[in-house]
Amino acid sequence: MHLFFNTNARAIISDDRAFLNLLEQNNIPFITPAALIIRLVELKLISKDEAMGALNKLKPYVSKNNYNNAKANLED
Repeated sequence: MHLFFNTNARAIISDDRAFLNLLEQNNIPFITPAALIIRLVELKLISKDEAMGALNKLKPYVSKNNYNNAKANLED
């Protein structure tokens, strides 16, 4: 969080549930890595194929729920 405040960042990227709870308690904006990938597709900064590749690389590190939700979003 020190880096967040010192760089005037707009959000923190994490999927650590305990850390996200702390961020929520302190009203600090965050986005999960899987949600960030989806957002990059929405902004047309990466293709759906690139997003799927990135999501598959993240699969071992993100929650099953986040992965499945992101994958379903890409398949729409």
